[in-house]
Amino acid sequence: LKPISLGVHWELPGEPPVVTKTSDVFFSGDAFLGTTPRLDGIAELKALAAEGIRIDIPEQRLPRAEYLERMSKAWIAWSPAGYGWDCCRHYEAAAVGTVALINYPTILRDEPFRDGEHCLLYAPEPGELSKAVIEALADKERLERIAAAANRHYRQHHTRRARAERITVTVLGRRLDGTPAMPAQAAAAGRAPRA
Repeated sequence: LKPISLGVHWELPGEPPVVTKTSDVFFSGDAFLGTTPRLDGIAELKALAAEGIRIDIPEQRLPRAEYLERMSKAWIAWSPAGYGWDCCRHYEAAAVGTVALINYPTILRDEPFRDGEHCLLYAPEPGELSKAVIEALADKERLERIAAAANRHYRQHHTRRARAERITVTVLGRRLDGTPAMPAQAAAAGRAPRA
């Protein structure tokens, strides 16, 4: 197995809520972790807000339900690296129908979100976040397609159950319910099913 993150530690909606998008970019998180991408990114988002891009950055930590609701109402959720690259926010955005905008990965990923298919990736150099936001917002239909694909990919590969199933198939050749893995599923996991 490639490294598998712990992902989200609570239940997320299975299907994204149907909402009207009221903001362009949402970010809620500690902006001052000492990481350059976060500090520079906040400044870029504030500059975009001054140009009329609808930026939603709460002043304080939100209760989980409000956090997910506000994220769901944005076209894009900015999801920069913090203490590490793989972040709950990537999966939360996919679960609520918002496109995660993530700086390029610094780790080997298992069943990764792919740029332009399940998320949007950007380089951490100055100005690249702003450029990515402006380009993305120019095609809302594309954002809708990416958000839908991300939600399907998240549910198939990154829920707690999906990750647990992946591990049991890889290690035991059986699904969580004890039944043998399908030959193709077991072969993809690197082992033959056991009778």
